Amino acid sequence: MGHELTSVGGFPTWYDLMPQGTDQGHWAYSASHALRDFFQQVEVRELWLPGFYCPDTVHFLSQFFSVHRYAADHPGQPGIPAMAQPGHGIVFYPPLGQTAGCRLPALAEMQARRLHSVLDLVHDLHAAPYWHAQGWNTVVSFRKFYPVPCGAQLLSAQLPPNAEQLCNANQAATELNAAWLALLQPRTAGYAQFKQHEAQVHQADAALPTWLPKLISCLNGAEFQARRQAAYGWLDQQLGHLNQFFDATGCARACAGAPIAYPFYRAGLDSPRLRQRLAAEGIFIPHFWPGMDHPEGPSAWHDCLLLPTGPLLSTPQLERLKAQLLPLIHSFTEDSP
Repeated sequence: MGHELTSVGGFPTWYDLMPQGTDQGHWAYSASHALRDFFQQVEVRELWLPGFYCPDTVHFLSQFFSVHRYAADHPGQPGIPAMAQPGHGIVFYPPLGQTAGCRLPALAEMQARRLHSVLDLVHDLHAAPYWHAQGWNTVVSFRKFYPVPCGAQLLSAQLPPNAEQLCNANQAATELNAAWLALLQPRTAGYAQFKQHEAQVHQADAALPTWLPKLISCLNGAEFQARRQAAYGWLDQQLGHLNQFFDATGCARACAGAPIAYPFYRAGLDSPRLRQRLAAEGIFIPHFWPGMDHPEGPSAWHDCLLLPTGPLLSTPQLERLKAQLLPLIHSFTEDSP
């Protein structure tokens, strides 16, 4: 694994993966904004969100809807809240964003109960076309997958495409587009120039930047996905013999999508302290769901480390992560081998 990316042209992009007639979708600044736009469009007032969910999104949506939280028996088996009423909205979020092995409620049941539902796939972008073709409303986040600062799409027949209103590219947007593509190349010293262009565009467009749909249309989606899968596989090969996450949660070890992270868990692991130690070494391990209102499932879901699988990671960087992590795992667990 290196970190050189294929130059633009001749590869499948996000648009190539989309089914006929849904290549636009509804664009928004973030997945939170896209969810707001959808539920406002269908006139939802009461909204159900999973307990195992992003607290920032919960806070944002609470400004527009009366938000309720629901807990599932297991994050991989989300069910319809018993108290959900006709006309309510509901968001389903598969564990770690991966739909493989996740048992979702039947669409027919939700339609019979007149519920407006969205499947949140912000951590598994390339699964969205399949689930949308099955009849689901789906939301994806491009900044979780590509090296872009913002951008999301919600795919639904109930929310009209809006890309034509966004793609009025101007000179500043064109320059910013070029700066982003330059940043994807190794050893590029163009970050300051990019930030300058970004500031110019954002001054004129406080919402979704007009250049983003065009940029997404020329990024190599297949290669980004393959690189995330390769990083996930490398980490599993190196750390899998110590990892108890899959046995503890029943989740499939293999990842069919574009994994946002490699989940690592070991009984007795002091995850907060370990994150602090790694941060001191310049290695950031995110905690996607801090302070959840309704904890669900076994402790592995809350105590796991979500190790990075970013498409720009090189093998030496992954080896450095392993070299820093292994001694800490052995010293921070009660039963280290």
